This record gives sequence, C-alpha cells and structure tokens, in this order.
Amino acid sequence: MSILIIGGDKVERLESLLKTLGATKTEHWDGRSKTVTDKPIPTDTDGIIMLSDLLQQNSMSYFKGAAKKEDIPVMYVRRGTRNVATKFVKMTEVSHERWKSKFFKEDKYV
Repeated sequence: MSILIIGGDKVERLESLLKTLGATKTEHWDGRSKTVTDKPIPTDTDGIIMLSDLLQQNSMSYFKGAAKKEDIPVMYVRRGTRNVATKFVKMTEVSHERWKSKFFKEDKYV
C-alpha cells in the first residue's frame, strides 16, 4: 500500500507509524511551495494523507479534486500523529474493496 503525505516538514514519525500499520511505501511532499500542484499524483498511490494545518488552501483544494478524479481515498489530519492510526484504519476499510482486488487473490494474501 503506497501512501502520499502532503504538508509538513518532518514526517518521519508519521512514516514509521504508517509502516507499522501496513503501508509499504510512503512519499512526502511539503506542500508549502506553489509548484507542488504542478506534480501529478503518482499512479501507484493508494491513499493520501493531508496535514491540513501545514498546507496551503489552494494546494489542499487541488489535491482533493485530483484524488477524487482518481478515486483515491484522502485523510485530513492535523499536525500530530495521535488520530492518524484510527483514521488510517477507517480509510483502509472504506476502500477495502479497491485494495482487496490489488493485494488478495482467493482470500490469500499475495
């Protein structure tokens, strides 16, 4: 499962938390520069986490629309990692069918 983190400067704790929750790949974009919206969302992205208090409003709106077009689940969190685990589990349950088709075959993990 590949997760794109948008916003913030130091996300090492968040990345390690996501890996313990099952994320195999994490990518981080700081979201402060105006050129961040020039980047397309990577094709292998399974979910997006936006650090809402460390992200420009225009960037957040842009990525929200781009994720909706690609049918990628988005999770909005504030600065800390306190609620990330709960929200991450809910996000994976909502899109379980999408991920199930990618990672499971005949009820066995691939």
